Amino acid sequence: MNNSKTDCTQQTRQQIFDQYIRGRLPGERIPTEKQLSKEYQVSVTTVRRAVSLLEDSGFLKRRHGSGTFIGEALRIRKVGLLVPEADYSQFFHTMAIRMSPELRQRGYSPTLFVTGGDHFELATMESDLRSMDALILCGYGAEAGELRRIGVPYVVLGNEFPREDTYVATDMISGMMMAMRHLYATGCRKIIYLGNFHWNSPLAQEHLETSMRYLGFRLALHELGLEFSPGQALAAGYSSLHGYERVLRLVDESEFDALLCATDQLAQGAIQALLGRNLRIPEEVSVVGCNNLLPETEYLVPLTAIDFNLDQFAAQAVYLLNRKLDGTPEEDVFSLFLRPKLVCRASTRPLSGR
Repeated sequence: MNNSKTDCTQQTRQQIFDQYIRGRLPGERIPTEKQLSKEYQVSVTTVRRAVSLLEDSGFLKRRHGSGTFIGEALRIRKVGLLVPEADYSQFFHTMAIRMSPELRQRGYSPTLFVTGGDHFELATMESDLRSMDALILCGYGAEAGELRRIGVPYVVLGNEFPREDTYVATDMISGMMMAMRHLYATGCRKIIYLGNFHWNSPLAQEHLETSMRYLGFRLALHELGLEFSPGQALAAGYSSLHGYERVLRLVDESEFDALLCATDQLAQGAIQALLGRNLRIPEEVSVVGCNNLLPETEYLVPLTAIDFNLDQFAAQAVYLLNRKLDGTPEEDVFSLFLRPKLVCRASTRPLSGR
């Protein structure tokens, strides 16, 4: 079969799956091959090939003299959500919570696997993972070889992934540069980066989630013509307590007019420390967070934040998982790289003229 016929068959197969199989119950009848041929403007032969592929995967079943029906492959599927513990990464913990309703709506039964720190110890949970129909790895740690050895289809969420994996990731560099441009446009020039970073070291590859945020800060400084000094990047952990303690010291050590924080929690603590020292936000110091996870009521001043659009993130992850499990060839399941947005609130100055 040549490439054009193969592409047409795969496209028709996906159209049938999306329109007549996904979200339906086993035993429901679908239109005839002739009806599908007319609907999709393809030959009956192409429809027949597409139906055969779906039948081979168990999604359809032909009954002689009765028609074609949805097969048993659409039973409730078990999917494991692997996340770091919440204290380590609230972003991925919140993502797992947001993703669960969508998974249930698509016919999945999610099970949460919480692991400690930044690495998954798969050996301790391997038997449970093997009982899953699919896995969604949220964030950090597991080696691709370990996951492949387990043999369960999986999708990776986040930037710390091997290139050969199927993933949904966020362009954190552009998000940080977007925030920096906003701070610059509102008159800020002495901008401090607050958050963990690993620069010019092997750790930069092992912790891309933090390294990409810092790289965005450095690239934006260069783009905006602002000089960098070592005191502009301060290691500060992840939590609000880390942010609070670090900014209390910073107020005594440096002059600055803006804080770009690697997490919402750091920004939350920074705001508390600034107000405790009677500094006005944003008149004297602007603050930007990253992730946009916490409700506005959690802040003493509503926080301007980089938003990774978790709902879109979750929807795209489920879409890729569906593609893997419905029999789509691996080479046709493409990874996705999503662009964040900046949500402006009262912790930064308004742009002039607004």
